[in-house]
Order: sequence, then C-alpha cells, then structure tokens
Amino acid sequence: VKRISVEDCIHAMPLHYWEGTHQASGRKVAVVVTGPGEQKVRHCIGVLRKGFLGADALFCIGSAGSLQPSIALGDMIAPLKVFSTQGARHFVNAGLFDFITSTRPENVVVHEQNVITTGEYFQSIKQKQQLSKTFAVGACDSNGFTWVQMAHGINVRTVLLKTVCVAAGEYIPWPDDPPGPKAVSHDVVMQRVTSAAHQQADWL
Repeated sequence: VKRISVEDCIHAMPLHYWEGTHQASGRKVAVVVTGPGEQKVRHCIGVLRKGFLGADALFCIGSAGSLQPSIALGDMIAPLKVFSTQGARHFVNAGLFDFITSTRPENVVVHEQNVITTGEYFQSIKQKQQLSKTFAVGACDSNGFTWVQMAHGINVRTVLLKTVCVAAGEYIPWPDDPPGPKAVSHDVVMQRVTSAAHQQADWL
C-alpha cells in the first residue's frame, strides 16, 4: 500500500481495500486484505465483485501448510493447479512463475507444487497424510480455490503465491488434544503468517 497513491479505500472487518495508482509504473491497482478462511473471501467477493470485473489479473498471496517434508517453513509455493476437498480443480496462470523465481529474494525457495484449499489450517498429521495421498498436492491453504474460482468465472488471469507457515510434520491440536512433540499453537502460526505477509509485501 505504501507504493500506491490511494484514491479509494474500504475498511469494514474483515475486509480492507485500497485502490489507486502504483507510483513506479502508473498502473491502476487494488490491494485487498481478508485474512484466512473461505467465508471472509466470499464476503469480500460479494462486496467488491463489480471492481474485480475490470481487473487484468489477480495476484493472490497468503500462507499455506506443507504436506511434503521437502517443502519447509518459509518456502513459497506457486501452484499450477488448486483443488477443493470435493475434488474440483482450477488451473492457475503459470505465466508469472519464471518471473517469480527470477525476482525472489536469495534466501527464499519457490516450489511449483499444487495446492488444496481446506478452509483452515490442518489440525492433525492424519488429516495431512490422507489429503496428501488422495490429491497430488504439496500444500494446503485456507482460501486459494475460492479466489481462483471467482477469477475464472469472470475470465481474470490468476496467480497464487503462498508462504509455508505450518511444516509438514507439525499440527495444530484441538483444544482437548494433549500437546504432542510436533504440536504448534495457533498463536505461533499467526506470528509466522504475519511475518510472511510483511516479507511478501516487501518483495512484491
């Protein structure tokens, strides 16, 4: 947002929206912040759908949980396909993958792995194993499929870029579950999500 000359904004939780002109390129851009979860994204789409109709492309950034040991905390994922848990899938525009990998910070690894949208971060290792076996995916996220589905419906090119904030061997326990050796608290995950968001904003 600091690189945009803001001309319009909306702040109505959970939605934050800024629209204006990118100072370096002169392009018209909009920045939308919804937070994790499909319901928040659906609310945002309902409020801003007319604005999306005029977009050339949608660049969706956020966080994800790894399903593969080779995809580590802090790595980024730029998928070619995104799945729903019901088996539906959408292809994501791959035209920017080379640009992403060539401009990334030196300490960031970018994987070209598919993503499944579950609506939330995983609570158990068993759930991770089941989804990893059922779908050819490297990570899960909370809202990517919803964004891509909307963009496909109005013929807008889409790119997803997700930072891993929950490792493959970690899980977020239910309140009644005893903490295990790989249990990670919701607060710790949110700290990672916030740090990743700042990193993404500084880069992009």
